[in-house]
Amino acid sequence: MTKALKIILGVVWLLLTIFLLAGLLVPQVKYEAQITVDMPLDKTFALFNDTKKIPKWMPEIKRITPIEEIPGFVGSRYKMIMDNGGTEIKMKRKVLDYKENQLVQLEFEAESMKKTDRYTFTAKDGKTLIQHQATTRGNGYMNRCFFAFLKGSFKKIDQQYLDNFKQFAES
Repeated sequence: MTKALKIILGVVWLLLTIFLLAGLLVPQVKYEAQITVDMPLDKTFALFNDTKKIPKWMPEIKRITPIEEIPGFVGSRYKMIMDNGGTEIKMKRKVLDYKENQLVQLEFEAESMKKTDRYTFTAKDGKTLIQHQATTRGNGYMNRCFFAFLKGSFKKIDQQYLDNFKQFAES
């Protein structure tokens, strides 16, 4: 083998090893985002949790259909259809925790991932601070390896959704 080929194979081997180790070292991705909405807490919370209006600030969501709605919301389940660049993705959404005007915790499950979103709502000078904590885990080892490198992308997408919500709520 030539020296150049050995170097190329060595680099490929190193990159593959790093990729495969990432799934072990980073089994789930955690990140935070936040936004302040110029609207009172009760109105912000109600608008944020109105499933019929979510597609207005999350444009990839094409449909949200209730599977089971439970009084008090905790345990309610929904089927979601998302458009990912022309590819239809089916997801399930479940309400894990709900305290009116305080917090909502949601679980999303798709073929390749499971994600938990915890949103807390705080009144601040007539405005509402929304703080978001997310945990994303790939289903299957290869997805976990891949997701370990996507933390910045996941955070950017969720921050964009919050920015979209702010714009929608304040208009």
